[in-house]
Amino acid sequence: MSIDSEYQNLFKHMQVGFAYHEVIFDGNNKPVDYIFLEVNDAFETFTGLKQKDIIGRKVTEVIPDIAHSKTDLINIYGNVALTGESIKFDLYFEPLRKWYSINAYCPKKGYFVALFDDITEKIDMQISLKKRVNDLQEFYDMAVTREVKMKKLKEEVAKLTLELDKCKK
Repeated sequence: MSIDSEYQNLFKHMQVGFAYHEVIFDGNNKPVDYIFLEVNDAFETFTGLKQKDIIGRKVTEVIPDIAHSKTDLINIYGNVALTGESIKFDLYFEPLRKWYSINAYCPKKGYFVALFDDITEKIDMQISLKKRVNDLQEFYDMAVTREVKMKKLKEEVAKLTLELDKCKK
């Protein structure tokens, strides 16, 4: 087994998504698109995009809605490819309706690699747990408020009972 085939085997079986891209720049060196050069099986699993349909194609062709996404991935990845500075971030990617944890780095100028994991289930669970905590806090606040009102009511009843007893004498 050669080194190349060992790396191919590694990329194929990695549990994180792997995608290698070339950035396309305009005349002012501004990133305007990027091309899919290589992806692994986990990439397909996490995105639903098939290697045979995307390799050699621009991201704006594969995911036209990327231009309208809240997070400007083309610019973020373009900056990585230009500066060589790595970046790590989590984002909700609207076009695919998924949460991803992404680590991007530049193997050589004009190119970037994105390693990522689908964290949608984790985020959904966190949102669900936060909602449950909020619901329980509301219930607790309501119960405490009710208890305080009951205590005040009991005190008022006791005062009235004392006054009634005084009136009877």
